[in-house]
Amino acid sequence: YSINIMKHSIILFSIYPALVISSNYPANWIKNGECLDFNEAPLEEDVVPGINTNVIKVMDVETVELCSSQCFEYNMCRFFTFYGDVNRTKEDCQLIGFNLKAPCFELKNKCVLLIECIEFSSQCRDCSTGIRPLSDMKETDEKILLFNGDIDNQNYLESGSELMSQDVTNNMEILTINKTCLVESHGLIPRIGSVGVYTKDKILNCGGYSSENFSYLTTCLALDPNNSSNWMNAASLSTPRAYASSVNILERILILGGYDSHEGFLSSVETYKNGTWSISNELTMLKGKSHFCALTTMKNEIVIAGGWNGQYLKEIDLLKFNENGTVTDKWITFPVLMKEPRSDAACVETQIGWERGILIAGGYDKMNTWKGSIEFYSYDEGKWKDLDILPMLSTPRHYHGMSILNSIPIIFGGWNNGALSSIEFLDGKSDKSMNTVTWRSRFDLNLTLRREKFGYTKIPSIFKDLKC
Repeated sequence: YSINIMKHSIILFSIYPALVISSNYPANWIKNGECLDFNEAPLEEDVVPGINTNVIKVMDVETVELCSSQCFEYNMCRFFTFYGDVNRTKEDCQLIGFNLKAPCFELKNKCVLLIECIEFSSQCRDCSTGIRPLSDMKETDEKILLFNGDIDNQNYLESGSELMSQDVTNNMEILTINKTCLVESHGLIPRIGSVGVYTKDKILNCGGYSSENFSYLTTCLALDPNNSSNWMNAASLSTPRAYASSVNILERILILGGYDSHEGFLSSVETYKNGTWSISNELTMLKGKSHFCALTTMKNEIVIAGGWNGQYLKEIDLLKFNENGTVTDKWITFPVLMKEPRSDAACVETQIGWERGILIAGGYDKMNTWKGSIEFYSYDEGKWKDLDILPMLSTPRHYHGMSILNSIPIIFGGWNNGALSSIEFLDGKSDKSMNTVTWRSRFDLNLTLRREKFGYTKIPSIFKDLKC
């Protein structure tokens, strides 16, 4: 399968010695050492070394984050090494090449962009080597927009209320890496099980279920960057659907599957083009289902995981696209199933250490319990990691959201015997007492409202007025 893209032998969840990096940069993304692929013979005095064909470019930078950003900007770059402002001797490092423009022990605040890293040496203890990030580490102001869903007041006694209540909300909230806030919203329709997705020039909120009218919805609303507090009517879906999933791939906006009381579990996929929605028969899924999660990969693939169609599912399906936005073939099912069936889970493409893959977290299963387990499909190994080596969520949950902020997976909201406001980060930062990554709750960071069954999307940078 095309999703098997890496050929390096690496270890998941290893924590490497502490490095001089920022508090937000995952320390387990970095190894101490150098990549010596196509390295020249040992450096000798008065001998000019040859060109190191594994070296793409050498650049002046001051931090490992900036070095990783430079790697992200070069398509050929797959690895990088940052040589900080440290005094070294010629015994401390081994990388050689005329195109380095200096011996490695003289490199200070230099970023070396590399093609490959099969021959890794840990001899250089103050050299910081990492893999190309999935997103640009310079993007430090990323935001997630949450809208509608169910909210409740579990802390009703503290607030002076006599009874606990649960309501469908029509407000929206912003989540950043450091804070959350409610923002002004007009015209947003109260509903549950809707989807959110962004286009080049607007955010869309579509479908869902109306508890007031007891109906599945085709309604879509749009939020314009020039008027970011007023939701406006947009073209309706072709089919009512709730608990569907949405993706943005190669500027194609898709809403997949879901449930409708008349047609049941849906296998149809709708495409948004020229301001209208239409059913795309070529994209029809292998089976009808709802409550699954969907993501896009760096190889222009859509992956859908788990879900519900009268039973809890553990299949993973994939659809690959060409660069021009057309599909290469039909949906295929992974030859390896998830370890556990689950619906109402959330999934993202991410990296943990030097390993990239698909992370699936939480959900609900046939035991009628919300799940705290996660699963990780390794692109390198082409299989799911054993559950016993993966960190459990701090709070089991379903009907939650998960996204990537500053390259770190973040989980928010959901349900566990009541709607949740808690937020968890996958913590891979330097900690000598840890031998694995773990999920950590931020006690100083919670959603403003306890919320489940909500829509959400990353906010494009053009929405400058949407901020806390």
